[in-house]
Amino acid sequence: MTAANANIFRFYATFYRIASDCTTVTLDDDYLKLPSKFNVDEYEIMERFCLSIPNEKISNVLSDMIRGSGAFRRFKDLIYRYDIEKDWYKFRDEAYKEIAVSWLESNDFAYTDDMNRRAQNS
Repeated sequence: MTAANANIFRFYATFYRIASDCTTVTLDDDYLKLPSKFNVDEYEIMERFCLSIPNEKISNVLSDMIRGSGAFRRFKDLIYRYDIEKDWYKFRDEAYKEIAVSWLESNDFAYTDDMNRRAQNS
């Protein structure tokens, strides 16, 4: 599985955790298509994370290094070098959650946000 596919899988896992209490009826041809990988801008999420780092030096290094070919690989290497990978994964998961909640709300689905409860219990 490529890194991009793994990230999309994580997005859908997050999406389905949030949407698990939603009820939909798909007995006919009326259905809503779930967001695709094209609706999830991984680079933009990564860029926002870089700008959110309180340490200006680290923020600048990350922002500079995510330009051009190999940006995702360099980014991953740097978050481990600076020991901020947990911050990144939390930020990324929250971004996925925002996308999922936005989609649910824009399509008038009710949802239960139990992600914070799960995090507190683990």
